[in-house]
Amino acid sequence: MTYLLKPLNTVMFLCLLLTIKAQSTQTDKTLDNSVHLSKNLNGLNVLTIAQPDYSKVEITLYVKTGPVYENDSVSGISNIVQSIIADKIANHLRKNLTGLSFQNTQFSSYITTESSLFQLTCPAANYAASLQLLRDSVFVTTISQNELDKKLEEVRKEIETGKSDYKTIYEIKLLSRLFRKDATRQILTGDTSGKFPYIDLGHVRSYWARYYVPNNSILNAYGNFSTYQFQDKVAMLFKDVLKSKFDKDVISKIIDFKGMIYSTQFVVNAPVEEPQIEICWLFPGTRSNVKSSYYAYLLSAMLNDPNNHIQVKARKMGCKKFTAVYDARNFSGIFRIMLQPDKTRLFETYHFVLNEVMRLDETLLNESMMGVGMLNFKKEYNNIKASKEYLQWLSKYYVYDDETYFQTLDDSVGLLGERRMRKFVIEYIKQSPHVTGLLVNETDRTELKVDSILPELDASIHDYVFKYRPNISDLEGAENQIKLSNLLNWLQANPDLTVQVNGCSDRSEYGRAKDDTIKAFIDSIPTFKKVKEDWVKTGAIRIEMMRAMKIIKYLYDKGVAIDRIKGTSMPFTSKNESEELENMKCTITIDKIRKAPSVYEYHYGKKKEENEQR
Repeated sequence: MTYLLKPLNTVMFLCLLLTIKAQSTQTDKTLDNSVHLSKNLNGLNVLTIAQPDYSKVEITLYVKTGPVYENDSVSGISNIVQSIIADKIANHLRKNLTGLSFQNTQFSSYITTESSLFQLTCPAANYAASLQLLRDSVFVTTISQNELDKKLEEVRKEIETGKSDYKTIYEIKLLSRLFRKDATRQILTGDTSGKFPYIDLGHVRSYWARYYVPNNSILNAYGNFSTYQFQDKVAMLFKDVLKSKFDKDVISKIIDFKGMIYSTQFVVNAPVEEPQIEICWLFPGTRSNVKSSYYAYLLSAMLNDPNNHIQVKARKMGCKKFTAVYDARNFSGIFRIMLQPDKTRLFETYHFVLNEVMRLDETLLNESMMGVGMLNFKKEYNNIKASKEYLQWLSKYYVYDDETYFQTLDDSVGLLGERRMRKFVIEYIKQSPHVTGLLVNETDRTELKVDSILPELDASIHDYVFKYRPNISDLEGAENQIKLSNLLNWLQANPDLTVQVNGCSDRSEYGRAKDDTIKAFIDSIPTFKKVKEDWVKTGAIRIEMMRAMKIIKYLYDKGVAIDRIKGTSMPFTSKNESEELENMKCTITIDKIRKAPSVYEYHYGKKKEENEQR
């Protein structure tokens, strides 16, 4: 009887253990023979790599929240909530509670556009205390009015300080051009005015309660621990943290960013020894367009090959740095080409690189170069995979129940085809606008005549108004000349744009004007047939049309094709002297040429793509 009870008790005990484990952990599996994944019933996913040779334990908690999830009224709230929670953890370490202090534990916390991160690195014996600190500070906490008021004041000061910091100025200018009206969803502090009128305690607590929940979080750990003991400790400590009722499909929906329409450029003064240039494109994110993100990674690897013809020629021109980076995010991405040219060949190098990148589909995209790019990417990927940062990459692209993106990225890039790669480059590089940013010191800015060669261009060019004195058709004054030069640069940077120059006058002015150079210009352009007929009859054209024609001739003489330039004219009758002067002007209307494939190209390409898929 005694001998029969012993194995029976053992079986019952094992069943009890399995039942307890089942209550806290839903599934366990191993990824890549190194990363262990545990999915808990409350939605908390845990990724671990046990590394006995590493004396410490590095624990990182990702909460999927950031500016991309905000609306305009509470712009900046995610940064404020993350910062308040980070302060709570830091205060705990300062007080040396539960055996954790800044003497034995490293702590870092920051926010990205899409996630808030909290990381503790502690001795192996203290990892349970670190887990409990994360639980209590992130998931089981209360935010007070005093904490909120203090943090709002800190962020306001941070924004004010940023207005004199060249790095902050540069990044805000770049994001504002890339994302336009959605720029605040990419700036961590949100609304850069720092007013925060709707961020009160109610909104902050509501935001925390919605996003800071286990089923919106990922925890990973690297270091000296037993995998299953660590997973069990997490399950035990976090079992009482309840799963949120929100619909994760709603919270994780793809955000449709309204990207830029036109290529723009800007210059920022900076204490740099050599000018630095970035050329940036808005690219798809890893979730908004998964396949396109693979091509983006491959493109950066191909451009970073030091033996490609662009890099070789750039080095011969004295370029000290040429780096391509795909800044991949889940909802969007930024593709950057960073240059540090020889200052004596600054603009020559910039235009060479830009022109070559715009024709990649004709030069670099071939089977041989793609093969080199895949090998380069594989090398970079394997280096990441062999490092402890691998967990961070997995977590960055881990969206709720899908952990496969970065895990399968290498294989996905290795399967890409040449034809679709060419299509990707045409769509996202060749036919898409870009932003050029230049960091330069004040001395070089003056000596290199940066403001005349690379003037700052943004959407304000649409509102340009050229002003005239009564009865004058020539542009006068520095302000008019700067606007005219900027308009030319804008059209050169955006070859798919057309411009309509709208000449205006007041009826109090002379009705007609004569100019032999404009007469010869009109006579040489077949599309000006209607204007030529009027010229032949009268020997002169109306002053409002003369104003428009002189701007049109300037643009044409500088290389803008005539089919991209149109002109209109209209006289106005003023009620007073102020209105009279206001009527003496030229305005501009800018439109984008809509490119579309021919019917043959569309159907041929579609049929060929279907055959390839088969």
